[in-house]
Amino acid sequence: MMETIPQAICGIAVETEFLNREGYVVSGARDSASTTNRTSNKVGDVSVEHAAEGLMRVYEITVKEFGIQRINEAVQSLGMFFEKGIPTGMIVHVLCRPDDIPAEAERSLQNPVIAELEREGVLFQFIDLHAWLAVKIAEFDLNQRAHFFTEVQKFLNTGKNGRIPGTERQAWAAGFTG
Repeated sequence: MMETIPQAICGIAVETEFLNREGYVVSGARDSASTTNRTSNKVGDVSVEHAAEGLMRVYEITVKEFGIQRINEAVQSLGMFFEKGIPTGMIVHVLCRPDDIPAEAERSLQNPVIAELEREGVLFQFIDLHAWLAVKIAEFDLNQRAHFFTEVQKFLNTGKNGRIPGTERQAWAAGFTG
């Protein structure tokens, strides 16, 4: 369940960014974290497509180690998505904690990217999840912020007892109204 919360919150942030932009579709923002790339044939946890330009962004979102197996699964799902081959310059943004980066990744000094790893022509850019979200929210205008916080509260309060228990849920909700 904890894996679902970061994916949903980041997904809601991406949805909010593209809310009033014509031709854009954000997919996966509120999917279950147990929906894997292999079982769903989807690209990334969250993706952005444009009606005329196709796939624009791919996000993998995790609070667990993003190891080589998951990297290989992501490349495989991209290969299935692009029938004629993965386009040159394909980037997957991995939103994670610094400790979730595989040892094989090269550390980066290009903020906000904290590490990079190339696999079969796909560049995986590892970005600190918390820093990414803070910057994204700071970039929103007031209407976007209101939308974002409302949607996050709805997500956290969904279900019989909400997605997280009692006092923890109240602390999250208070943090998003504040």
